[in-house]
Amino acid sequence: MTARVQAPAHAGGEGAPASAHEAPGGAARALPMVAALALSAAALAFGEWGADLGLSELNVYKVLRLVHVVVAVVAFGSTFGIPVLMPLAGRGGVATLRVALHFAEQLEEKIVVPGSLLVAATGGGLILSDVSGYQDDLPAWIVVSIALWVAAAVIAFTVQNPAVKRALAVLEGAADNGPVPQAMGPIAGRLDRVGKVLALLAILSLFLMTWRPGLW
Repeated sequence: MTARVQAPAHAGGEGAPASAHEAPGGAARALPMVAALALSAAALAFGEWGADLGLSELNVYKVLRLVHVVVAVVAFGSTFGIPVLMPLAGRGGVATLRVALHFAEQLEEKIVVPGSLLVAATGGGLILSDVSGYQDDLPAWIVVSIALWVAAAVIAFTVQNPAVKRALAVLEGAADNGPVPQAMGPIAGRLDRVGKVLALLAILSLFLMTWRPGLW
């Protein structure tokens, strides 16, 4: 992402700054998280008492495992496009970069964070299932996976999210058809490094979930 790149001029003059766009209401913004928490509670309950609904323990386990893998792929896989998107957006100028940053922010808020909670909950349901046999003897690969999940969450909340907000603040007063402010350089570098770390953690987590190595 370069520090000075001209964006294409808009017909009719400069576009409206980001502050002109109305942010979603509090209830609308909270809806994905509320839904994720409700589904997470349902997943945990299904893992513990699913057999009481007339399903076999094996079918309960299979349903939870399917949801666990699908949500993990959707939640984590969607983030792999961001490192590709941001440099392209930077070359497009301020307007394009601002839209890309808002997209990344919304992606995390509506898909990545709720999906991560559901991944954790379905993983907990799998552990509670009698089929897994993990209730009394938790394998080391699961412990490592949980540690990676916690590390990714901490990095995302303490480093990535603030960096995205700083980037949007830097672009707040910049003209849509003007050069990208020089202050974006260090922020873009941090976002790039953090994105690579989070991608590596996601790959390691998916490897552990699918390969299940005999760690001790």
